Amino acid sequence: MLQVPQQSASAHKRKYAAHSDDMRLMTMVTDRGCEWVPSTTAQSIVAVQQTEGRTAKKHKGGNHHAVISDAVKRCITALQTADATLRLQDIANLLDSAFFGGSPCLNTIWRVLHDAGFTTKALSAHAAPRNTLRVKEKRRDWCRDVGSTLTAATAIFIDESPFSFCITRTRGRSPKGQEAVTTTPAIRGKNHTVIAALSPTHGLIHYEIKVTEPDTEFISKRKGSKKKKTRPKGVTRETFRSFLINMLAKPPFANISTHFTLLFDNAKIHLGDIADTIFQAGYVQQLLPSYSPALNPIEYAFSKWKLAYRALHPDSEQAVDDAIRRTAPSITPANCQQWFVHTQSLYDKCLAMEDL
Repeated sequence: MLQVPQQSASAHKRKYAAHSDDMRLMTMVTDRGCEWVPSTTAQSIVAVQQTEGRTAKKHKGGNHHAVISDAVKRCITALQTADATLRLQDIANLLDSAFFGGSPCLNTIWRVLHDAGFTTKALSAHAAPRNTLRVKEKRRDWCRDVGSTLTAATAIFIDESPFSFCITRTRGRSPKGQEAVTTTPAIRGKNHTVIAALSPTHGLIHYEIKVTEPDTEFISKRKGSKKKKTRPKGVTRETFRSFLINMLAKPPFANISTHFTLLFDNAKIHLGDIADTIFQAGYVQQLLPSYSPALNPIEYAFSKWKLAYRALHPDSEQAVDDAIRRTAPSITPANCQQWFVHTQSLYDKCLAMEDL
């Protein structure tokens, strides 16, 4: 509460004696006690108190955030949208070369991206031709002509995926400031390729494990016997045909006379005379569009399968096969139905020629 104290006779001899006591001096109650202020300060304080109802000082400093134009904000978000791998420093360098007036600081760029909903996450590697015009046209035609005819009761999706004891969990916990560490075998080991068939209605209906064959030895005329170093041998066309024959002899093929449609990608082992084997069994073969793993429900099944597989930490060749078999039941028919519905929900984007 503002008060104007009664002044002593000696106070009238001070400076500003020509002004009245009301406007020349006033008392401000602070943590230091009472202070005497000049009349101009007193006048301004009284005016603020009468108009705004406050006697405390207004906070000075205002908004310390950098002020940048909407055009720069749009440029920052456009650069990050065009290339998800750009760092904050990369964006700053591009802005500096584009506007020639210096770029915002890294904290400002981060704030703009944060306000626009950008977050840091693991990168997903996609093939370069995945969203070219030619691929999107083929994807559109497939969704219109083939995808629209698929049903959960008749569609069978088939694919392969590698497993090994070098596959470990990718995330973990540790105290703040300490690195989260896990151990991996010193050798790579053999690839254990799983060939699997998935039905949206029946779940995981059949799978087989193909282990990489060992390197072969041959006789060299110049250097004698030596070991031939070869790349890991995965699934061949003959292996895939054998898998199909074994699968077609099991339920639901053996007990139900349903016109199933077998779908797989455009890998070389799926082409050639494989179509004859399927046709002779009385079923139909369809190839998925190129560079379209999102339209294959079995890709999501392998992702969940490997998540459960990593938790077992297999550390030997035999342990790999055991871990694959123990985690196979994690793929339930309910999961398969959900993945199939999800792939069908992407058909509208494919028909609209959008990126996938």
